[in-house]
Amino acid sequence: MRYPTVSAIVPSYNRGYILDRAVKSIIEQTFENWELIVVDDGSSDNTQQVVEAFDDPRIRYLRHDVNRGVCAARNTAIESVKGNYIAFLDSDDTWLPDKLAKQLQVFQDSSETVGVVYTWLGLTDINGTIKRLRDPLYRGNLRENLLFSNLIGSPSTVMVRSDYLNRGIRFDPQLKYGEDWDFYLQLAQHCEFEIVPEVLVHYCDEETSTSVEAKKATTNDRAVLDGYNILFDKYHDDVNLIDRKLGTISNAQKSACLFNIGQRLFYHGRVLNRKDAMENSRRYLQFAMRLTPFNLRFGLHYLASLMGRNVYDRWNRLEASLRHFLSRLRFKNV
Repeated sequence: MRYPTVSAIVPSYNRGYILDRAVKSIIEQTFENWELIVVDDGSSDNTQQVVEAFDDPRIRYLRHDVNRGVCAARNTAIESVKGNYIAFLDSDDTWLPDKLAKQLQVFQDSSETVGVVYTWLGLTDINGTIKRLRDPLYRGNLRENLLFSNLIGSPSTVMVRSDYLNRGIRFDPQLKYGEDWDFYLQLAQHCEFEIVPEVLVHYCDEETSTSVEAKKATTNDRAVLDGYNILFDKYHDDVNLIDRKLGTISNAQKSACLFNIGQRLFYHGRVLNRKDAMENSRRYLQFAMRLTPFNLRFGLHYLASLMGRNVYDRWNRLEASLRHFLSRLRFKNV
């Protein structure tokens, strides 16, 4: 095999029933000079047999003896890549045939300061029909924009110039939530981002059963809280500078992002009865209010949060009822 230009990385844990679809989408790429590294993260199913059935010399299979998490799986693959560019694909996603070719073309047309090229993503039903799009248009220096929200989305859309990962940038195994956001924040300290404004990745959001998700609900609450706490510890000095001009997004956009984080912290903190989450929730709500002091909704949420969990809970329910009533009123008037 020629020295590969692109190293594709697929982490997998007990996804043998769906992994072949992801691998096929790589094999069907119009750009053929790639290697695929599948990292089996301690699976107990037929993952190895699924990979070996393809019998393609461009595919390598690595295995963790025990499950170590998706961050560790991606990092294991990063340590062994041979390509000049690295692309990530989650085992339940698929690439469209031109994805690698179109991202490489953008790299060729850009300066070496561009270290990441990402694409749009389509969320599909089980028949492959796109139901929703994730279609951001953020490019250039995103160091400060990314402080407020994960503007890029799924790693399955991302290709990275491997030179930048040689600087020690890796996925943080501590993070069970927000690990991709943290990865982009690390990259943004060193390089610029570009985009192919086309849907080149499909994600089927009806693959996972509701029963499995229900079992994971409490774990997910904890993962979200721990993720936000770790991210806040890493980047709080930068976030605390929100009153000055940061990046290219407006204060209203920043405020909405921070308000959303505050809301999520409150929700997951309430489920787990975590006081630290309530305190951080108030902090983010205050950030949102500072950026848009004339936004009545954000101000009322912050004031309600100061009065305690019960008051804030009641305010959220009241607001939800009012929004539902107004939406029905608008519908009747159409």
